[in-house]
Amino acid sequence: MDHPSLEAISRITCDLVTLQNDLCSYRKDLIQGEDSNIIFILKDQGMTDQEAVDEIGEMLYDCYKRWHMAMANLPFWGEDIDRDVIKFVNGCRNIALGNLHWSLYTFRYLGDEGPQVKKTRMMKLP
Repeated sequence: MDHPSLEAISRITCDLVTLQNDLCSYRKDLIQGEDSNIIFILKDQGMTDQEAVDEIGEMLYDCYKRWHMAMANLPFWGEDIDRDVIKFVNGCRNIALGNLHWSLYTFRYLGDEGPQVKKTRMMKLP
């Protein structure tokens, strides 16, 4: 299946996973001195922690808008192909959602605070 909307959905999935991962792993990255995170890049450009997080929030919002636009521009190919397209789109969605849920509920990034971070959307930094 080769269509601009499907290619966009694939790229957006990668963007979502990367941005979500950088948000969730930021505290761990700070503690470990790891700087390969978009928050560090934005801070190097003069943003505060909060401004960088807000910018990533805007980037995520843009991803959601692009996702919905790509979905709206999908054509109908017929029942058999459409069924495969739905599987592909659902798979992409599940990758992004699964990564986010895993990041919030594993001890890797947030320790036992993941459910609280999910609820309040606030993360304590060291």
